[in-house]
Amino acid sequence: MKAYLVRKLFSLIEDVLYRLPLIKSVYRAFRDLFDFFSPTKEGIGQAVVVTFNGMELIGFITQENPHKLPPSFRDPDRVLVYLPMSYMIGGYTILVKKEDVRKLEMSGDEAMRFVLTAGITGKDS
Repeated sequence: MKAYLVRKLFSLIEDVLYRLPLIKSVYRAFRDLFDFFSPTKEGIGQAVVVTFNGMELIGFITQENPHKLPPSFRDPDRVLVYLPMSYMIGGYTILVKKEDVRKLEMSGDEAMRFVLTAGITGKDS
């Protein structure tokens, strides 16, 4: 019963947040981001390396299906990749050619830990 009451209260608070003009945009974005990285989800996306101007950046494919993107971004030769910044101070979402993306041989959790700690933790042996 407690869980039901907590869920119901949370739902009511969310309904209010979704109606407030500026807050609804920010809250929705954060909610979607937390849902994307949620442990109940299958994973945080395929960990990849994006080659850009001779650099290699670690990121996560967030969208491979061009039909789920806005019309001006629909290109079957591109994927949407999220590039998190170290210590979780933000990140970038980029649309990149598939040929510039290489899949990593590490789990999404390992890759995220590596990026968020700026590589300090390294990979467990």
